[in-house]
Amino acid sequence: MDRKTTAPKKLITKRDLIIILIPAIIAACLYFMHRKGTRTSVLLYSDNQLIKELPLSQDTSYTVSNELGSNTVVIENHQVYVRDADCPDKRCEKQGAISKPGETIICLPHKLIIEVSNGE
Repeated sequence: MDRKTTAPKKLITKRDLIIILIPAIIAACLYFMHRKGTRTSVLLYSDNQLIKELPLSQDTSYTVSNELGSNTVVIENHQVYVRDADCPDKRCEKQGAISKPGETIICLPHKLIIEVSNGE
């Protein structure tokens, strides 16, 4: 009796791996190139006028003063918050830290808007 021996079929071949890995590698490269290219920044508006743009990646402190009062804006650990404000309700201080594009902190008494932007 002749028995034919057949090798067990592989579930995934080298060709399958190549077909899966090449698009995955290309997608990962595009993602990291896009992420590296975007620059997240903090935009400070006083009375609807852009007065300062600061990088969210650099720890710093900036005081915004006008005839209505002053606010000290702090950037730390890729987050921005109001540390000190001389407005009566101090709601801008109570809002806490923000870090994602589109998030804002608003101080109505001083007409100050702090916005996180991704550069678009």
